[in-house]
Amino acid sequence: MTGHLSSNLPHHTSMTPCDLYPILSDADLANALPRLSSFAAYETVTALRLCLSQKLDPALLYSLTECLYPHNVALIIAPLDSRLLESLPLDHIDGVHMPSLKELKAVPTSFNRKKLSLQTGCTCQTLDDAMRAGEQGADYVAFPATEKTALTQWSLVAELPAVAENVTSLESAQEARLAGADFLSVSLRGNENDYALLATLDKFLS
Repeated sequence: MTGHLSSNLPHHTSMTPCDLYPILSDADLANALPRLSSFAAYETVTALRLCLSQKLDPALLYSLTECLYPHNVALIIAPLDSRLLESLPLDHIDGVHMPSLKELKAVPTSFNRKKLSLQTGCTCQTLDDAMRAGEQGADYVAFPATEKTALTQWSLVAELPAVAENVTSLESAQEARLAGADFLSVSLRGNENDYALLATLDKFLS
């Protein structure tokens, strides 16, 4: 098992020391595999979030973990809805990320996150959602990178780390970092611009 999103970084500093948290969809996974090892080697990459719309192919999962785990990069699975949780290979992943507070609340009681030591994250649109996610057991919360006020307010009042979602440029990364984000998520859609942005952000954060 790899490192944890909630404990890798000191929190509440004047300039938050961010790490990168790339996001990849299962539809793009096969095409992205040849590139994964190279960016997993970046010291600033802490985890990869794989967005799951259907049951994960065991062979693809094995190939993915072979790229990530040698570099101590955590694998976080983001199921489209809570019904997909039952199909997850929980002993081969490091955590789950739910797309909304509603889906986090819908996680079955049989899914014992704490017992399995899985990190749990939740995408939130408001500070109230984030507070409620924490009450539901989330280890970190995520806000859109454009919600700089929410990121700043959260960093001042809460202990849970915050992810700035969908950073699209160096400028937005700089703004999110100044706002107090602990992690910067970048969507990887298989085009060269995404990988170039990831490399740029790695240099910026190193």
